[in-house]
Amino acid sequence: MNDPCQLARIEDRSAIANETWAAEVRALYGGNPYFHRDKPTGRGTPGSALRAAYEARERAFMDWCAARGVDAVSRAQEDEKLSLQLA
Repeated sequence: MNDPCQLARIEDRSAIANETWAAEVRALYGGNPYFHRDKPTGRGTPGSALRAAYEARERAFMDWCAARGVDAVSRAQEDEKLSLQLA
């Protein structure tokens, strides 16, 4: 993507979606929301605010990857490796 304004908007949406999801997880479980990232507890139940936040976060992540020409699966695997190192 070459349009810096469009890229900035995608980054903003991604950051907002991520923080909204994290706030929902913190409200339900407390602590570090990223421990719930790839678990069912981080996805919520159908119709819940957490599920809506999770789905919005996933869409924003896909848009972010597409804007950069990054394969979403590879990026998710890299993020998972990093999170394991930081845990």
